[in-house]
Amino acid sequence: MVTVISMDPSTIAKPNIKSTICESSGCSAYATIEVNIPVGDLGTFPEAWLTSYLIDHLKQHLATYTEVKTSSEGKTVPARIYYDQALQMLKVGAYNPVPSYIIQFSHLNTRLQTELDQLQDIDLIYVLKQAVSRIFEDINLELYHNSISRILRVVLQR
Repeated sequence: MVTVISMDPSTIAKPNIKSTICESSGCSAYATIEVNIPVGDLGTFPEAWLTSYLIDHLKQHLATYTEVKTSSEGKTVPARIYYDQALQMLKVGAYNPVPSYIIQFSHLNTRLQTELDQLQDIDLIYVLKQAVSRIFEDINLELYHNSISRILRVVLQR
């Protein structure tokens, strides 16, 4: 059986699927199925992101957020400040007391700020810790899980 999918170029909401019903070479029986899929307004955001989606986007944002720093030679270089913060915490090792991993609220885009503002405290703590944990895991998975994961505190500084 051969299936051919043709899309109506004027809309993504009306795919037409044409399929043969029989497999013989002289067969001319076809069935056409029209499926209407409501896609909504593509310019608007859904009401709320799922927690896992929010964690992924927060981690991606933190991982790619850079600031320009001046090196000791006077050159300006982009620095990934959230990766650098995690690396410093891993390098120093055991702390007493344990410092918090700080995320600046102003470094987040408007959508992330809105989503985080809508969370209850317990959910906010979970989302922040999960996103930051992934940064630590990127740097050194084993060291993170053998030391810092149990004591990591993440603070969203407004």
